[in-house]
Amino acid sequence: MTEKEKLIKLIKERPVDIGRAFGFTKLYEIDENGKSLHNDWIKMMLFTKKSILLQAHRLSYKTTCVIVALAISLIAFPTMTFAFLRKTDSDIKEVMNSVRKCLATDTSKWMAMILWDIDLKMVKESTEELTTNIFIDTRGSAQLTGMGIGSSLVGKHYDKMFTDDICTINDRTSRAEREATKTAFRELGNIKNDKDPDNPFVGVIVNTGTPWHRDDVYQLMPEPMIWDYTVTGILSNEKIEEQRKMLTKSEFAANYELKHISNDGQMFGEPKYTVDKSRLYYGYAHIDCAFGGDNYTALTIMNDDKLSGNYYAFGIVWQKHVQKCYGEIKKYIKEFRVDATFLEDNADKGYVEQELGTIGIFTHGYHEQQNKNVKISTWLYDAWDKIFWLKGVNGTTETDPEYLNQILDYIEDFEPDDAPDSCASLIREVEGRQEAFII
Repeated sequence: MTEKEKLIKLIKERPVDIGRAFGFTKLYEIDENGKSLHNDWIKMMLFTKKSILLQAHRLSYKTTCVIVALAISLIAFPTMTFAFLRKTDSDIKEVMNSVRKCLATDTSKWMAMILWDIDLKMVKESTEELTTNIFIDTRGSAQLTGMGIGSSLVGKHYDKMFTDDICTINDRTSRAEREATKTAFRELGNIKNDKDPDNPFVGVIVNTGTPWHRDDVYQLMPEPMIWDYTVTGILSNEKIEEQRKMLTKSEFAANYELKHISNDGQMFGEPKYTVDKSRLYYGYAHIDCAFGGDNYTALTIMNDDKLSGNYYAFGIVWQKHVQKCYGEIKKYIKEFRVDATFLEDNADKGYVEQELGTIGIFTHGYHEQQNKNVKISTWLYDAWDKIFWLKGVNGTTETDPEYLNQILDYIEDFEPDDAPDSCASLIREVEGRQEAFII
């Protein structure tokens, strides 16, 4: 067997060995039975003859496998054009840089020399395009193009495409976001090149990601191949429990169990949105303070419209001690021109209120006496359908999806619940203590 035949056999049968040689040593080696989870994934990505959807839990190295498959593809299939798509243009940079680093290794140079007798070099390299000197194409295209799922696709065509995490938490909290993602994905069908009888790998889309909603973009893709944390065995019980504590119920289900949480029995339905930031000006704010542990500091900013009865709101959460959030809190209170800010003083006896005052944030402290669940299930529940959350346009400030996720996931005695607690508290203050807003 020649060196070239040995390398072709390696690519077809043991591509994970190449990935490990690239430096990704956490990819599973092939065991004594000839099995490796990551080897199977990379082979599937390289040699599938039909479009596929691979869903694997976070921290399973599925994106690493995509990187390895892309790097090998650029060397092994020099006549093909590839596209890599993520949610936004900024999301692609890490993966494109990783592919470029793989191509710069001695392993890649050895493969190119054995297969094509060429000293591998980059002809074009950026965070959007990569082209090597072994690429054979007369159309002037890049060998690999990276882009956000919403980028303009006019006039573009690719032999094979990879999508990775084009569905995110934003798709869970916004119907408009889900529809935009689905529209963009449908467009991929128009830019993939037709099947080639001489190359069975052309015209294929390899999809990897995480489910977020029962009506998300994955409903348009092939039946998923699912590897949740109970199947892969990659994560220890300790790590799973750590992640379970850090995430909301739906986040854990999506990221590790690879399923969306049904809305059945949940208190809060789909959020409504506004893009009119000015509706929030000169309103009110509430700070729910975290003092450690798994709790979040939550900031809610809201204004009410007396004529319509609607509320216009912004919310954000940080999994940090409140003292580490002072700068950001001040920034948002100034940005939205907040007139009055409230916070509970039960836990700290007013210490945070004093500290905020020293940096120019003057607050109204109050002593909380109402049961949290009663407060959320009355004040927030009654107002929910009248709240319009700020949606950003072209990079402007918008409500934190993590904040909304906590509200959508709210179940009594299930944490984290800092966002719904803050929101319910502020609505109560707006409705029940109007005289406090006269400063």
